[in-house]
Amino acid sequence: WVWGRLSEIVVITGGGTPSMNNPDFWNGNIPWVTPKDMSSNQINGSEMKITQLGLDNSSAKLIDDGSILIVGRSGILRRRLPVAINLIPCSVNQDMKVLTPIFKIMNRFLQMMLYGLEQNILRNYVKFGMTVHSLRYDEFSLMPIPIPPLAEQHRIVNKIDQLIQFCEEIETTIKQNQNYAQELLQVALKEALTPVK
Repeated sequence: WVWGRLSEIVVITGGGTPSMNNPDFWNGNIPWVTPKDMSSNQINGSEMKITQLGLDNSSAKLIDDGSILIVGRSGILRRRLPVAINLIPCSVNQDMKVLTPIFKIMNRFLQMMLYGLEQNILRNYVKFGMTVHSLRYDEFSLMPIPIPPLAEQHRIVNKIDQLIQFCEEIETTIKQNQNYAQELLQVALKEALTPVK
């Protein structure tokens, strides 16, 4: 393993918003990701879309699939740092940051690393405002990050994916057991409240 700065292993870019006053810029076929779309760890669409004309006439850029999207400015940064990998080419608004790994194959490992460093990032690299909080980008780009060899990165990601799947299976089992318990309770109450003939 070696230590490096985040900016040494990713290219960090921002997004933009085409003019809302020009209808020719909107309702196209290019996904335009905002913090509202960041409810999952993968992005395969967006609530709003822009046109090629909107992309060409704003600071928004077309982002290759497999990049890492993070929320850079939002009230949510008080408690969590949303991180997702885009599964399709897209653009983002100015409240988002895009981390494009030098080696695309590192994207899932870097996503997991950002999850693991979330509390450190929120504590040390976020500027808090009255309602909106934002990443301090210059300092964030210099954040030290441990970098294992690619084979080790894959081993770590595979293990974490196995553990996530295991946790999801346990959660499903717990919900099923809660439903069974609720059904048994209803049957027991019905029996208890039924008058004896």
